Amino acid sequence: MVRSQDIARIVGVSRQAVSAALNGHGSSSVSAEKRAQIKRVARELNYRPNHQARALARGGTRVIGFAFETVHGFMHSPIYPRFIGSLLAHLAERGYELSLLPVPLGEESRLPDILGSGRVDGVICHTDRFIGPVGKDVAGRVVTFAETSAPAETIADLRIDGEAGIAELAAHLRNAGHTRVAYVGKAGSRLEQHRKVFAEMDFPLAEELIFAGNAYRNDPGDSLVCFEETLRNWEKLRRCTAVVFNNDFFAMGGCTALKLKGVVPGRDIAVAGHDDLEECGTPFLTTTTAPYDILAQRCAERLCAQLAGEPPSSAACEKIPNRLVVRESTAAFGANKEFKEP
Repeated sequence: MVRSQDIARIVGVSRQAVSAALNGHGSSSVSAEKRAQIKRVARELNYRPNHQARALARGGTRVIGFAFETVHGFMHSPIYPRFIGSLLAHLAERGYELSLLPVPLGEESRLPDILGSGRVDGVICHTDRFIGPVGKDVAGRVVTFAETSAPAETIADLRIDGEAGIAELAAHLRNAGHTRVAYVGKAGSRLEQHRKVFAEMDFPLAEELIFAGNAYRNDPGDSLVCFEETLRNWEKLRRCTAVVFNNDFFAMGGCTALKLKGVVPGRDIAVAGHDDLEECGTPFLTTTTAPYDILAQRCAERLCAQLAGEPPSSAACEKIPNRLVVRESTAAFGANKEFKEP
């Protein structure tokens, strides 16, 4: 293994000079020519810095890693950069930098290796798949979170509670007098949450009015797929008074299809989405929030507290609820005297 003193010996300088040249700081007594020579020798010898020793000398790296699967749908979601941006800001307030740690499929249990490398002081990661058995060397240096779509048995310190917003949406539609509510979107956990919550509120979704497929990718392309899905099931949808779409991308495509059929969302039919996606450009749409800003804040607070010496919380998973945002696409129905179910 090549060491910094080996480079120093070859170039004929001190170890401090090597450190200054490779880290972009240090004494001005190291000439530009020597700096260039040091970097060239380091490249030729394939020198890699000892992050663990560096962190020990500095009393910690002041870097937090965010570990994520490279193929996970979370990477392709418009919510992802929102979460990362917020996490960067909240960590910076506490004197930490953020390092992205992409983990290839099949290597999810590398967390002890990541922490042992000395590159980061702690890790925030997406669910417990990265951890496996939590050893003493990992406990206190990790915070995990799960999305609302994660299975109930998934272990996490924090979880977004998507059912809270769904319950508010169901109550809103029922109070507005709707009895025939359709669901259009993706088969999976969010659909199952709607089935569960609507049934618990004695307002079950009719199975013949659920139109769910698997050809969705959680990106803007879903708008076109949902546009086609809405048109394909138009004969059944036209007998509904409200349509709930899987997310705002789906709703954007669905609303375009409804307008093509001469049906105006918010006037002739109630429409709702999820995730409050600004990228959709639909400011009239009733939707639920995606509280990733709050999630990022709680991840930063929790991990930094643990790194400061506070013991990891032994409490049950902390839930962060989403909330309903009522806008024109459903709000008009409560006061619309001419609204009648077909």
